[in-house]
Amino acid sequence: MNNKRYTISICKGAGLLDETRTLLESWVPSDSLNSFSERVQSTGVLSKCTAYRTRDIVRRVFARRYLRPSSMPARSLKQLLAAGCSQRDFSDIVMLYACRNDDLLYDFVRDFFWRARNDGKLVVTMDDARAFLDDASRAGLIPTPWSPAVQIKIARGLLGALREFGMIEEHKRGLREIASYRPTDIAVAYLAYDLHSLGLSDGAVCSHDDWMLYGLNRNTVISRLEDLQDRGLFAMQHAGSVVTITWQFGSMEEAIDAIAERLIR
Repeated sequence: MNNKRYTISICKGAGLLDETRTLLESWVPSDSLNSFSERVQSTGVLSKCTAYRTRDIVRRVFARRYLRPSSMPARSLKQLLAAGCSQRDFSDIVMLYACRNDDLLYDFVRDFFWRARNDGKLVVTMDDARAFLDDASRAGLIPTPWSPAVQIKIARGLLGALREFGMIEEHKRGLREIASYRPTDIAVAYLAYDLHSLGLSDGAVCSHDDWMLYGLNRNTVISRLEDLQDRGLFAMQHAGSVVTITWQFGSMEEAIDAIAERLIR
């Protein structure tokens, strides 16, 4: 809690799925951020954006999510796109990185969305989102209170992110229905290997908070991973509180190749 700080980052861009896909197709691992940003602007690959907006997306959204502290996220997503992953697969992984780089969005997905869904709510409203922000302000997560106008803009951005990630559906303006969201197998395998690549123990992989973004707890994580065992990505042993995973691949790059081969092609 003490390390968290809610900002207005969501106003710079929520999911930006189409823009992210376009930028990944243009990006190459040898690019420096400056050269990449300059090439994106000079070639106009984000044709619908102004020069200022393009620079903002590249530097304040894309770079923060996929190039820092390393370019592994960009390389991995580019691999999966080249292998033909679905829009749902892509969206689930983009959501992971978007949340990891924005404490507010992380908690909004984990605490607001999944609490609403688990409580059996059918719709979410602007008032619900603003109440979440009010609670955050009282908890000291927003040191300088936002004006009502800024709060409305942020609430819209948060709900827009849920819509982009397929968690809510807006069939008519203002009516936001909770969707029957379930993370794809590729997203589950990806996150498992990503956490393993951070050096976490097998038990810590299965218990990590990031799974809560997908609505999974330790037991459902283990169940989903057990369902994937026959794809040859890993082998599991589970007895009581002890989980042992035999990882078949030693690097994230090898894992992504295998995920692409066995879950996409």
